[in-house]
Amino acid sequence: MIKEVKSINHFDKLAREWNCPENKIFWTHQSCRQGRRFDPDSIEKNLKSLFISTLQTGEILPFIKLWSFEENGRSLAGCVFSGNKNFMMNEKIFEEILWQVPGKYASTIKHKKIMIELLKTAENYARRSGFKVMSISRDPQLHNFTKEKNSGIKNYYTRNNYEPAAIQYFKTLN
Repeated sequence: MIKEVKSINHFDKLAREWNCPENKIFWTHQSCRQGRRFDPDSIEKNLKSLFISTLQTGEILPFIKLWSFEENGRSLAGCVFSGNKNFMMNEKIFEEILWQVPGKYASTIKHKKIMIELLKTAENYARRSGFKVMSISRDPQLHNFTKEKNSGIKNYYTRNNYEPAAIQYFKTLN
């Protein structure tokens, strides 16, 4: 069942499940290239700060929303989105921060279905709340849009030692 995270106690419970020693190896390897690593403790600390701010101010931009798919008292997957106003487009945008199964990739049919349910929950919320655009970012190593050529991303930047960190997908919401 999908549950919206609405209390600091719920947030802390999920943080203990997600940011636990057995998941840290996975999280630190889901990082940018060139040896830079995500820091699960920093991610938790900053999400908690944003969540507390959201609890205090409500849905005043910017804010975050969290959902967890829970079964037998444990989180099987979750997502965190931020509501912002993109000053370049002058539109409200709902952006994915985290959308994940804890400590692994969604490799089973069950996990993939749960992930789709979470995404639909976030999308429905965004649409009801007046967001015009939704954004998801993915690792280009896992979402290579040139798979048929198996060529990766080649351009001025990659030839000058920049590495692609994310592919960003946008959806216009009706």
